[in-house]
Amino acid sequence: MSGLLWFFGAGASAPFGIPTMQDMVKELNEILKQDKNAHDEKDLFESIVRFLENTTDRPVDLEAVFSVVDSIANWSSDRINIPTLFSASRKSNKMSIHEMKTVKPIDVNKVYGQDVIETAKQLKNRFIDYVQSACEINEDTHVDIERYFQFLFTNVANHWSKVGGVSSYGTMDGGLYCKWPIFTTNYDVILETYWEKFAQREIITGFEPNGKWNRRLLQSDDLRLYKLHGSLCWWQDQDGKIQKLQVIPKGGKKASGEVFKSQVMIYPIEEKQLYLDPYVCLFERLNYELKKNDIWIVIGYSFGDQVISNVFEEESNQFTKLIIVGPHAKDISKRLPGFKGTIYPIQFRFADGDAAKIPDEISQYIS
Repeated sequence: MSGLLWFFGAGASAPFGIPTMQDMVKELNEILKQDKNAHDEKDLFESIVRFLENTTDRPVDLEAVFSVVDSIANWSSDRINIPTLFSASRKSNKMSIHEMKTVKPIDVNKVYGQDVIETAKQLKNRFIDYVQSACEINEDTHVDIERYFQFLFTNVANHWSKVGGVSSYGTMDGGLYCKWPIFTTNYDVILETYWEKFAQREIITGFEPNGKWNRRLLQSDDLRLYKLHGSLCWWQDQDGKIQKLQVIPKGGKKASGEVFKSQVMIYPIEEKQLYLDPYVCLFERLNYELKKNDIWIVIGYSFGDQVISNVFEEESNQFTKLIIVGPHAKDISKRLPGFKGTIYPIQFRFADGDAAKIPDEISQYIS
């Protein structure tokens, strides 16, 4: 029997008060509506949402919206995808090849005026502030975080050990745990909170104890967490060095007053960052772990990011078991037409009522 890995999306954090990326679109729009000084930001935000609703076949989430906002705020001609630019030059889908020869080139330097660019920058700053606030863990949810994840991980680990599952095992107060690879696209620190605070087990995230990024740590076979889209607590210095902070800095400033260059979070539609650390390393590990393990458990993820969907399809084989847990698991499974193994949808929400049933449902597919 091969190994097992976990993959958590926004639906796995929703029970603890963290809105999903789709819910964040609605929440931020309401905040903008209530701010009398944010008229331009609201109009830009709503126009992008309408565009995505009318032109994409995926649910509109905040990451998609701010992929567009970020591209406007940092507008330059070299960010443009050439095939997309060519397609945009066509006036309609009825244009013949002969008519296409007469199409005038688009002046990419005149796409946005300075007023729109400034509005996008203001909107991006508001996005960062909002996400920090929305992803903050309320102490009232700590009991549920411990209860949900301990029940999930220990019950699956106990079953995994009985069927001879390949893994390194450890023990904790709640029973066995396995040193599994765990992936997430979530910015929040709920998984770190569970393992470090409640399970009291070290989980490797790619950072040394002093907070410095070290990609070699992720090659460990110990309990490890790969945050594919970055994290609220990851920040980049002006010199490009990445740090993991215990406290999120207000205004993006260090205690010394020096300003961080940026927060390390990725917007899925903007794929150029995938070629830079830490993302290139994290996605290398996703490919490696998917190739190495035959059982993939996905909870609360909708496969809205095409890059991740492509990786899942490419690395699957006839022996791969993909267990998708979520209220719309059957519909989500249809978003992976190139998947080569077997998909087992479990139509449960990771929340009260359903949460207690999930380990048994998972266990029947990993025997």
